[in-house]
Amino acid sequence: MQEFLETIEDENLRELILYLDRFIMGYDEKIKRTMRFKVPFYDYNNWFCYLNPVEKYTKLEWVFLQGKEMEDPHGALKSKGRKLVRGITLSPEKDIDVDLLKDLLHEAITIQKNSKRS
Repeated sequence: MQEFLETIEDENLRELILYLDRFIMGYDEKIKRTMRFKVPFYDYNNWFCYLNPVEKYTKLEWVFLQGKEMEDPHGALKSKGRKLVRGITLSPEKDIDVDLLKDLLHEAITIQKNSKRS
C-alpha cells in the first residue's frame, strides 16, 4: 500500500485514499487488502472492490466488481460503459456522504456473503 501511496502526488487525494482504506478495512475483520494491477483491491471471500485514482490522479473511483447487482437508490454508481462493474467517483475537495459510503459497502458485502463464489 505504501508504494501505491507514493505514486499519488496530491496530498488531499492520499488522505482520501487512506480514509477509504480505513473505512473499508474497519467494516469487517474478514476483509483483506491486496495490491493488484498496482491498486488496492479488497476481498471478502473474493474480490469485491478496489480504489482507482482517475482524472490524472485528482479524483478517486471506488469500484465495485459486482456493481451491476447492487441496489443503488442514491444513483451514485456509474457504469462508464462497463458491463458488470460500477463505481463512484470521489473528489478530495468535496464532502463525503458517509451514510452513502456505508450503504454501498454494506450492499457489496451482502452480495459477497450471498454469492455462490464465496
